[in-house]
Amino acid sequence: MKIIDQQGHILENPDLSLGRLVPDQLLIAHHPAEPEVQEQSHTEVTKTYPNGGKDLHRVIDTAYSPAKEAWDEYEDVMRYIPYTPQELEEMQKYVPAEERIAALEAAMMELAGMLAEGQGV
Repeated sequence: MKIIDQQGHILENPDLSLGRLVPDQLLIAHHPAEPEVQEQSHTEVTKTYPNGGKDLHRVIDTAYSPAKEAWDEYEDVMRYIPYTPQELEEMQKYVPAEERIAALEAAMMELAGMLAEGQGV
């Protein structure tokens, strides 16, 4: 799964001590609505008999297609949101450094697992 910053740039190794990851979606493409298309065909003579009879074959020139509504295609990503100076100050007050390091290591391992699953590694 891609990790992007607030401007949409791809990040390889974001510093989770300075920000957090939040699930988000990126618009990949907008697919316009498609009108219904009626079937169009014609008949061809495949064989003519001496008594005037004919074998006919129906040939479809344009296949029927139902109408489709417009839709948007999205990609799931994780967006890196930097902590504000106030948030960083609050975090320093309440979480000892050793616990922060352990939490960050656990978060990085979890993120590595999520990336491996998403990329089929």
